[in-house]
Amino acid sequence: MQLPVIKEKHSTLRPWHPDDALSLVKHANNPRIASNLRDGFPYPYLLGDAKKWLAMVDYAFMKTIPHPCGSLKKTLSDRKPFTEKQ
Repeated sequence: MQLPVIKEKHSTLRPWHPDDALSLVKHANNPRIASNLRDGFPYPYLLGDAKKWLAMVDYAFMKTIPHPCGSLKKTLSDRKPFTEKQ
C-alpha cells in the first residue's frame, strides 16, 4: 500500500523518507520548537534522533496500515525519495 501524495500550489504533503533526516535535523534542532513540545522532544536534535523518528514512523506505518495482500513488505528505506517529477 502506498500513501497518497497531496500537492497544492505552494506545498506537498507526502510520506517520510530516510533522505528527510538531514532536513528534519535542520528544522527540528531549534530551542523554540523543543520548548513548545512535550518532554520527549530532544534538544539539541541530532541526526540520530531524526533516524530514530523515521524508523519509528516506518514501524508504526507497518503495524497500523493493513495491506490488501496480507503483509506490507516494503519499508521506509525501500521507498523512492520525493522528486518534483513524481
